[in-house]
Amino acid sequence: RKAVNYDIQGSAADVMKLILVRFYNEIVKPGLGHLLAVVHDEILFEFREDLDKDTMLALIKDIMCNTVKLKNIPLDTDAHLIANWAEK
Repeated sequence: RKAVNYDIQGSAADVMKLILVRFYNEIVKPGLGHLLAVVHDEILFEFREDLDKDTMLALIKDIMCNTVKLKNIPLDTDAHLIANWAEK
């Protein structure tokens, strides 16, 4: 079981690393927001209040779904806006 699961978990970690690099380049570096935490396959971050929420959600979904293209497996994500951690 461990031998089979190793490849899957390692690949998921590599996908998250690539996504985080893109998050840094497209959100953090230009000053749109900053990363607060990463827990397994979830990313928690803040973005500036003056930015359009729908535009930011679209950017987030694009980063999460289109950074890595797998041959036969589409990547899908949920993105939610919350006012504070208690809403999560």
